[in-house]
Amino acid sequence: LGEKVKDHIVELDLEVHTLAEILSERRIGPFELLHTDVEGNDYGVIRGLDWARQRPMCILAEQKHVPLTVRIEMYAKLESEGYWIFPFGGELLALDKNAPKSLIIAGRFER
Repeated sequence: LGEKVKDHIVELDLEVHTLAEILSERRIGPFELLHTDVEGNDYGVIRGLDWARQRPMCILAEQKHVPLTVRIEMYAKLESEGYWIFPFGGELLALDKNAPKSLIIAGRFER
């Protein structure tokens, strides 16, 4: 939109917290699903988990805006944490290898 939006842009200084800090502050322990869609910053959210305390069984993350080098790093991190990786289109499904068998079977699909 070019110059049309110039008068509507506001610059703010914001305090930033990791997902682990936010969940800990709210006393949220392990949970089943983490779904991210933060326009290319999805790995930053995933990287901010406390894997020992807040380990989701299933992660669904948008990856279409994530650069390839960061995707590769994200896949490696998830695999090292014990997840199966299922990229499809602009999304990524990661399932904990220790999740209930019924969830794991549901996650295996044909491309």
